[in-house]
Amino acid sequence: MEKLKTERLILRRWKESDAEDLFRYASAPEVGPIAGWPAHKNIAESLSVIKNVFNGKEAYAVCFKEDEKAVRDRIML
Repeated sequence: MEKLKTERLILRRWKESDAEDLFRYASAPEVGPIAGWPAHKNIAESLSVIKNVFNGKEAYAVCFKEDEKAVRDRIML
């Protein structure tokens, strides 16, 4: 799947340029531990996650349609 679009959202592959968006929510201490990982400490760590974890063909970013900024992550198993 390349992209899935709804009225408000787009589900698409992660891009390296999404690192700042990923860091924005992955750095929150209440987010990571629930998902089983520590909060991200910097944008470089978020970029590493995009390159090494979210790089699979079934890892998608959930984005708002108007700006395609990543707002959440979903890995489809």
